[in-house]
Amino acid sequence: ATAWTESTLRGGLGLLFARGAPVIWARMPGSVEEEIRSVNDPFIIAMNLLLKEDMRVRQIQPTEFPSDIAPASDSFAQAALAVVLDSLELYRRPDSGSLPRVLVVGDSVARTFGYGLERWAADTGAAQVWTTATLGCGLADEGFIQSGWFTNREQPLPESCLRVHEGWNAQIEQFKPDLVIVMSSIWDTQERRLPEWPQMKLPGDPAFDDYLLREYRESVDVLAAGGAAILWIQPPCARSMQANAQGTSTGLYDTARVRYLNYSLIPRLVEDRPEVRTYDLFPKLCPEGVFVESMGGIDKVRPDGAHFSTEGSLWLAYTFGGEMLEAGLGRDQPKVDTQ
Repeated sequence: ATAWTESTLRGGLGLLFARGAPVIWARMPGSVEEEIRSVNDPFIIAMNLLLKEDMRVRQIQPTEFPSDIAPASDSFAQAALAVVLDSLELYRRPDSGSLPRVLVVGDSVARTFGYGLERWAADTGAAQVWTTATLGCGLADEGFIQSGWFTNREQPLPESCLRVHEGWNAQIEQFKPDLVIVMSSIWDTQERRLPEWPQMKLPGDPAFDDYLLREYRESVDVLAAGGAAILWIQPPCARSMQANAQGTSTGLYDTARVRYLNYSLIPRLVEDRPEVRTYDLFPKLCPEGVFVESMGGIDKVRPDGAHFSTEGSLWLAYTFGGEMLEAGLGRDQPKVDTQ
């Protein structure tokens, strides 16, 4: 069903692209249950694949629409129209000329991070940014993972995650980035079993570490093949909705796993690929090593504990966007922190 839907959409979008106009896909906000069901929706899967492959396809995130107005009301329609028109203005901007081109790849957290970076870059004239991160997927695309619904039951990776790397060559050829920003964390550090492993493994196991570093090295080799600089984001801590009273999360959101990724595995990647530069978001968003809900005057920077809200993403970009571009494109780069 996904293949047929994808083929049909490509044909229809080809007609819409004929005169050079971008296509804006606006997903309306829905309930948690609707979001869960959408993971296996052929249309959603196909559109997400096209988002990664063609920069003429752009998406308005459901979080950009007002959440405090009934969707069926006239006031919601007016507010939604304002959001769409604002996005049209952003995506119809003139050719960037000599501005640096920045490609953002990674997981769904990178997608929400890229929202603010795109708007900050357009507003300040600092760069042209294209976000192609994949919802629900990291960079590791092999093996079986722990089921999100049943304890001690494994499941294969979703189809969309198996195709994460496929679109990169086309994206690079089309966009010709000067800088690629990589942000990926909890999906890469989740329990995983490769076919040759008798049981699930976690970060810290030599076999797991070697596998993930292989995936990361291969990612760098593909993303840098066109001459782009690579800026690897050391991600912040995350908090699950089921965090305990002290704000501590375990399992997929385990802070210890994020620290291990940041300060053990990523430094090893830099040793193997010295051209990779890093930018550490962990201390900026998790002062004293713990999750902080409100920062910079924003009540909930990451409402679900991982993904940036619209306001949170804009705050992050306007606060740290300049530093990130300097770190990625600048000549001087401090040695990666291995604290």
